[in-house]
Amino acid sequence: MTLDLDVNEKYNYLVFEPQLMDYDELGGCLYHYTDMDGFLGITKKNKLSFWFSRYDSLNDKTEGKDFQRIFETSCSLLLKEKAITQSFYDFIIALQIKKQRMFQCSKNSCDFLVLPYQAYVCSFTKMDDSLVMWNSYVKNGQYHGCCMGLMNDIFEEYYCDENLNDSKKENEEVGILSLYRVIYNDWEKVKFYKERILKSYNLYKEGLSEEKIKNYIEHLLGESYLAFKDPAFIHEKEIRAVRYIPIDEEDKVKNTHEVKYRNRDGYIIPYIELEFNSIEYFLTVTLAPLINEDQAKNNMEEYLYSNGFKNVSVRKSEVPLRY
Repeated sequence: MTLDLDVNEKYNYLVFEPQLMDYDELGGCLYHYTDMDGFLGITKKNKLSFWFSRYDSLNDKTEGKDFQRIFETSCSLLLKEKAITQSFYDFIIALQIKKQRMFQCSKNSCDFLVLPYQAYVCSFTKMDDSLVMWNSYVKNGQYHGCCMGLMNDIFEEYYCDENLNDSKKENEEVGILSLYRVIYNDWEKVKFYKERILKSYNLYKEGLSEEKIKNYIEHLLGESYLAFKDPAFIHEKEIRAVRYIPIDEEDKVKNTHEVKYRNRDGYIIPYIELEFNSIEYFLTVTLAPLINEDQAKNNMEEYLYSNGFKNVSVRKSEVPLRY
């Protein structure tokens, strides 16, 4: 009986240990690059409204798909290294991602439901005034847009457990905000899976049930599939915020969020807006390279001040481009 309790305690720790990013790991500032139309859409009067795009409409065509190949590779390597048995391999290799999460039932409820969801993503980076990032905002040979500098504390109103409930109506399910440090290198992805599969195998040897192993592996896949990107995007060094929204049987987002649509180079992109009221965490705006006119800086400062962002510092890019 004592053994079972020990095993289950270890299992609970394994499930709830930080997976891809501990909140404290963020540290300092995050940066969000956007064109000017996007910037005007984000900066509302006395608040910020970031656009979260549906995960299957992002710029990486393999988004949310490559994890299965990495998982299978990880399992095969563990089997080849004789770190797991053939029977354990056969059991976990057949498992699939289960796109369900636990959501609070309503604003004032202590009850939770396991529901299917839709995921929406907003991208940030740790790189300030980066030429490789600016290169995504070139139009007609000219750099456009700006880089917003934000304290990572801006996420606290949604990210901390006690503040997860942002529902406006008592009977609405609550969305979840998670932060991920994106992994690009395939071997780093494999290492991530191998370590966790091996931990689950060790618990299995101690007597943990197959049902709990199944639940854990499905949980592991569900926590990681949006944190892996193709190595071609490694220059982004992305920190991503993912908003999980419960959906109904017809895959329509529940009325906690209105799905909107925008055009991006001929593609219709579904997105939701998430409002942040902690504008004191909005610190800087850097104008794109080659936008060197003082008037551009002055107009940005005037716009920000008129919309309640009185303490935001505006500067020109320091990337030393001539043309």
